[in-house]
Amino acid sequence: LYVSPTQVNFVMPSSLESGPATIIIKCPNGNYALATSTIATATPSLFTTNAAGSGDAAALATPDGITYFPAPFDVTVNGKPNFLTLFGTGFRHAAATNPTDENGVAESVKVTIDGQDAKVLYCGAQGFYVGLDQLNIEIPATIPIGSRQVEVVVSLNGVEANRVTIGLK
Repeated sequence: LYVSPTQVNFVMPSSLESGPATIIIKCPNGNYALATSTIATATPSLFTTNAAGSGDAAALATPDGITYFPAPFDVTVNGKPNFLTLFGTGFRHAAATNPTDENGVAESVKVTIDGQDAKVLYCGAQGFYVGLDQLNIEIPATIPIGSRQVEVVVSLNGVEANRVTIGLK
């Protein structure tokens, strides 16, 4: 997907079995790099605006599923719920309690925003970009209003993703 002098982004085949793996990257000039990794069925990771895995989440919010807004986010919009959309990877292949309910693996995900439990409406493939997963979450209306950064904690079947923050107003 992307190559630079210090980074290579690629999508691993979904048919890989869990366990240790060797990754070989070969350059056209014949040079290569070798690395080892552990393949897991599902290991959640959230994308961040700084691309380092920390700080502000790569996220949008929508009150209606049609219009999306960047941070900072309203807790509610005109007294109705506002929905946070987070982007990441490593979610879609998790074991789902009900794999036919069209919400992906939402029932396998636990989210807190500012320490409060948040309802997960969808968790699975984003649908357009290969390897990109999406989480749709209702921002708890009980979060106090006020401009600040709050922590978002996501776990998938008990495995915690990197912690991120979002700006609220």
